[in-house]
Amino acid sequence: VERRLISDVPLGGFLSGGLDSSIIAHIANTIQPGFKTFTVKTDSQYLDESQEAADFASLIGTDHTTLFLGQNEFARAAEDVLEGMDEPFGDSSAIAVYALSKEASKHVTVALSGDGADELLGCYVKYQAFYRAYHMGLQEFVCSAGGDRRRAVLGRGLGIGAHGRCSWGWVVPRLGWPTRYE
Repeated sequence: VERRLISDVPLGGFLSGGLDSSIIAHIANTIQPGFKTFTVKTDSQYLDESQEAADFASLIGTDHTTLFLGQNEFARAAEDVLEGMDEPFGDSSAIAVYALSKEASKHVTVALSGDGADELLGCYVKYQAFYRAYHMGLQEFVCSAGGDRRRAVLGRGLGIGAHGRCSWGWVVPRLGWPTRYE
């Protein structure tokens, strides 16, 4: 992260509330206090992580901006994104990232992201359920379980949150860490 902060233009980072972007924002803000962070707020309770992002930004002291992306704003952004694509693209977050990038560009030229680390850190319900079931001796069930419904039921049975979010708000109490930095 420190190497990525070497820049002759203003920079910031995307903050989703997940571990990956939170770790990057924390390190960046430690090196450059007042680091600018950006997140998207949606009207979908299932997809919205803006409160987790805002809470973490407040905790570490970044200069945080939240962009509201309602249905109308999403439709406008989708038109721009689809017009610019020359081939199919399966990333469901592409439209939100486009809108967030457009907003962030009003404040910074470069934005760091933590894309990909949630998979490595096991921060989705399917990875958490697999890990817990596997280590409870349920390898045969886990390896034969199919379909989202069975994974969701397995996840709930193993005490994983409804959305499978892996945020600092989920991790910190389980590790016994302090909730505020002093």
